[in-house]
Amino acid sequence: MTEKKEAKQQQTKERIVEAALEEFCRFGFSRVTMDELAIKLGMSKKTLYQHFSGKEDVLKSVLDMRRSEMDCKINPILHDSSINFIEKMVLVSTLISNEFERVSPVLLEDMRRHAPEHFRVMEEWRRKKIEEEFGFFIREGREKGMFRNDIPDEVLILMYTVLVENIVRPEVLAKAPLSPAQMCQALVKVFFEGVMTTVGRMEWSQKGQHLFRQIGGPPLALSMPQP
Repeated sequence: MTEKKEAKQQQTKERIVEAALEEFCRFGFSRVTMDELAIKLGMSKKTLYQHFSGKEDVLKSVLDMRRSEMDCKINPILHDSSINFIEKMVLVSTLISNEFERVSPVLLEDMRRHAPEHFRVMEEWRRKKIEEEFGFFIREGREKGMFRNDIPDEVLILMYTVLVENIVRPEVLAKAPLSPAQMCQALVKVFFEGVMTTVGRMEWSQKGQHLFRQIGGPPLALSMPQP
């Protein structure tokens, strides 16, 4: 197979995955057929099956794509020692908030019911990423004097994991008076208010909100302690 042909096939596969993500988020995994997906893409079902063995294979590629996108966006920020910690907080919080905005309660609930293995893998991945990335974030924050030292890492990671896992539950998102992104913003605000030192809050108040306005991020204002 020539390099040009391989590139074309990869482009077609990515196009299928993007269209499937849109349809799955809108209608749910179980309610979208391969025939409907082929019609939306303007291609034959035969072409669709040349790239994917079936709908579950498409779903797997959709989830793999989303996980890869998150890794590519967050990991470079977390591990870049040249980025100021406050700026790092702003960038990561904004990315997570934007990610929550793309969460589809319809797809999550449908996956839990009709694709439980994929739902389980997704939750395990999320839990692992929280342990790795949030743990790294907490340790750096303590080294910088931004986060308090009187609560063990394991406890903070467990607390944050439980909060995130419960907020993204389909039944919670379906009944919440806020959008997924707003739920994320509230979670980050409340949680970090509890773990920041006084110095950390002061620096956040002075620099964080200004950075948020610069990049158009969410207004995650942290209240200052009363004198």
